[in-house]
Amino acid sequence: MNSKVKIGNQIQCSAVPRMFSRLRWLPEHSSADLFVAGSWADYVNSVSLFKCSRDPSCEDGMQIVPELIAEIPFYGDVTGLEILDEGGGDATQPQQLACSTSEGYIHLLGVEREMDRDNIHQLHQYETRHKFGESNAACTGLSVYGARLLATAGEDSLLHIIDKSRDLVRSYDEGNECSFRCVEFTSSTDVLASSSIGGIKSYDIRASPNKPSFELVTDIAEEKENVVATCISHYPNKPQFVFAGLSNGMIKVWDLRMKNHWPISMKGHNSTVNDIAFAKHDASIMFSASEDGEILQWSVNNSVLTSEPDLARIVRQQPPLLNERRAINSLDTNRTQLLAGGDCHMVYLVDTISK
Repeated sequence: MNSKVKIGNQIQCSAVPRMFSRLRWLPEHSSADLFVAGSWADYVNSVSLFKCSRDPSCEDGMQIVPELIAEIPFYGDVTGLEILDEGGGDATQPQQLACSTSEGYIHLLGVEREMDRDNIHQLHQYETRHKFGESNAACTGLSVYGARLLATAGEDSLLHIIDKSRDLVRSYDEGNECSFRCVEFTSSTDVLASSSIGGIKSYDIRASPNKPSFELVTDIAEEKENVVATCISHYPNKPQFVFAGLSNGMIKVWDLRMKNHWPISMKGHNSTVNDIAFAKHDASIMFSASEDGEILQWSVNNSVLTSEPDLARIVRQQPPLLNERRAINSLDTNRTQLLAGGDCHMVYLVDTISK
């Protein structure tokens, strides 16, 4: 299938009043035209619910405009926002999502589809939080697995595993006075967390004692460069293939079946990689976003992923989709569009299926 995104496809942008740290489409069984966005850098920030509607003033009727329909305020920056996967269940029940903040708190939110208006509200604030003594410590990373598991990483060197209904399951202490940067579930029992001094550690939440089972190296020993993983993702339905965006603009790929082998390194960005996302309709399309406002498209070789090893042939770079002057912090995809936003007070919608 040759379904790569072409520059000639629609790239639509709309001005928004805030800078966004995280954006997520709501699942399409809930609604194909709703997304949530978490803001940062204001005294009072918010998680906002937007509905994508066609602009009636546009001549061809094709311009999509995000309309703010509800929001919930938070003190501190929104640092994480993830949708809990409830398996396409009861659309009459609130769609649940997890939210983390720079105040160290983790919240469970609900989006309700109502007859006259959709709404978003807080369902629960967890007792578990990140802190230095009694002072707040930022929650720097958030990941969810399925409908009930949450993982949070913080400046306090702690990694928390939370069951949605039972609060804290267990905690891991980095113990060397360095913070965690980001976190990613690869299965219901395995979590990857990156350290602010470099390296990605893997934790098996069934194992005892509370120590990492292995570590992936991100820095370059010969150059004595402290390279940090700033975002972690995995290939859809093949979690053994881990993709990490780094502080030096590189993307590294590991096959966890051969974790002691050197990863492949892919150079595309000139500054910190902030996010990685795969197209929903075709996982061979990957996107990455960076601190200097660039969005790149990558072609992922499915046959290599299936038939194994030569990792060097897995990914090749396609032309840039977008280049803004300010950071693009977050990406997400639904079946037809890429959603992007960051520090530019804009939301971008990019068609991901050629027309």
